[in-house]
Amino acid sequence: MDNLEDDRVCTAEESMEAREKAQRDTPAPAAPTGRVVKKSKFFGVGFWIQLAGLALLFLFPLGTIAGIILIIGGQFGYSSLRCSNCQNPVDNRQIKVCPSCRAILQ
Repeated sequence: MDNLEDDRVCTAEESMEAREKAQRDTPAPAAPTGRVVKKSKFFGVGFWIQLAGLALLFLFPLGTIAGIILIIGGQFGYSSLRCSNCQNPVDNRQIKVCPSCRAILQ
């Protein structure tokens, strides 16, 4: 009987060692990849800035100057940089890892 109990303990220890070895030898899952894409919105902040600039064009002379500046400046509000994997905003094109989904950006 003692031999039988010893065999069960050894088998359990061996299976535990085998599981630990398998976990060590298994490569880590590959990180998802993506890229930085430019996403545009039609009715975003840029649209409203340009609309205000268009309205100011008719108030000559200071309104015209301010209107032109707002129309040009509103162009920057139309788009934002986003991760192609999770669609969350990123700071710039030089970023290498998405802060939200940890995807490697190319």
